[in-house]
Amino acid sequence: MKERRHSGATHSFRLSMEAAEIVDSINHPRRLGGKSRKVSDAIEWYFNRDEEKSSVADMQASMRFWVKRYDALVAEFEHLSELVAKKVEKEPSPPAWWRRIFRISEK
Repeated sequence: MKERRHSGATHSFRLSMEAAEIVDSINHPRRLGGKSRKVSDAIEWYFNRDEEKSSVADMQASMRFWVKRYDALVAEFEHLSELVAKKVEKEPSPPAWWRRIFRISEK
């Protein structure tokens, strides 16, 4: 296999209309590789050995786990913020002027 060039396209091909619409709808920042990075990742995933692929059921189970974990963290944060709001204590006020004078004269 030829070594990949540092700049420029390594392949030139046309996508079907449906595939072009899918790629056009991808929103991936350019600093992370943009649309071409996502398409490359998809090609690599598709052509990897089947043992290395995650099944759709595995991915859905993983997504359900992370959604539950996120919801638990949000609930815990809300609970803690409620406790903090209830426990807000006033800062102690400075002593009255006559107590300050009385303490000074005791010393």
